[in-house]
Amino acid sequence: HKTYNVDTNTSTFYNKYDTTMQDTDTGIKHIISVIPDLKSLGIHIDLCINPVDCLFNYLPNTITSLDLSGIINFNDTHINIISHKCPLLKKLQLKYADMTDNGLKYLTLCSSLENCYLYGCTHITDVGLEYISTIGSIRKITLDWCNLITDSGINTLVKSNPNLTHISLQCTTIGEPSVNSMLKYLNYPSYINMNYCYRINILNLSRLRKKCKLVLNNKIN
Repeated sequence: HKTYNVDTNTSTFYNKYDTTMQDTDTGIKHIISVIPDLKSLGIHIDLCINPVDCLFNYLPNTITSLDLSGIINFNDTHINIISHKCPLLKKLQLKYADMTDNGLKYLTLCSSLENCYLYGCTHITDVGLEYISTIGSIRKITLDWCNLITDSGINTLVKSNPNLTHISLQCTTIGEPSVNSMLKYLNYPSYINMNYCYRINILNLSRLRKKCKLVLNNKIN
């Protein structure tokens, strides 16, 4: 479905666009071209980006939110383009992206990023977490199924970003050291998802629940 919201700054009625089943790479480029003040773009269908004439080159610098979970060939080149084209980006959502730590290095150009959703981005390691830890505006991060990250990377992330409120680490290999780091460094966490993380002590989890409003772990939920 298409969603058009009122932009209070320009008094227009179209600053958000969500893809439909009929949309193509070319069609989305057209939409972008006719909405010069586009704020939000959501691509939820399976879509393969043209590598020769990438649609991200057409993004306006007004973009603050990108949900690209439907793109099936997303990689480091795409995030490099986005990081240069969208300096105001606050929310990025990716699923199963073929992105490496270099992609997160490019993402550090988005200094206003608050919400980073990286579901199933299995090439990301602790090196990538070091890069993203330098973005001081980050408040929410999802790293579900990012199986190469370790307790060391989580320690770096929460130590550098004590104001993180939402962390999702479902189906990762993190353990007790990550829980200890969150207990030590996070100021006001409100949501921590550690479902299917089996290396966590129930006692330590109870301590974390005293600090955080909602802690999920399927071992005792």
